[in-house]
Amino acid sequence: MAVLQLQRRSYRVEAELIGTDGIPPLTETAEELRTCGERFVGAFLDDRLAGIVSWKFDGETVDVHRLAVDPEFFRRGIGVALVRAVVSEEPKAQRTIVQTGAENDPAKALYRGEGFVEVGEREVGGGVRVSLFERNRASGSN
Repeated sequence: MAVLQLQRRSYRVEAELIGTDGIPPLTETAEELRTCGERFVGAFLDDRLAGIVSWKFDGETVDVHRLAVDPEFFRRGIGVALVRAVVSEEPKAQRTIVQTGAENDPAKALYRGEGFVEVGEREVGGGVRVSLFERNRASGSN
């Protein structure tokens, strides 16, 4: 499954940045991915899957569950394009939330650049700390 392979390559980079392999997308099975209940959008370059984003929408809040870009395609604007795709896919959303490893400075910069505001930090298990981001639809920021 191309999505599973891509997310493993991408999240391996995050694991190195934050200093732990305790990231669920690294161990998720194909069946878990198929039944996750998330909506997905993919980005393709030269007929290759270059990145994916997934989310859930409850009628008010878009919760971005995963953003993964193949390391071969880093720094080409794919992550930004995928975040923008989520926002445009859910025009009735009042806010968008996302979390990333607290030590993942490139991801944090991407979200800040797209109008997200860091609203907190928490431990998600195994000592893994994540930064929480939010973007209000009306103002483009929190």
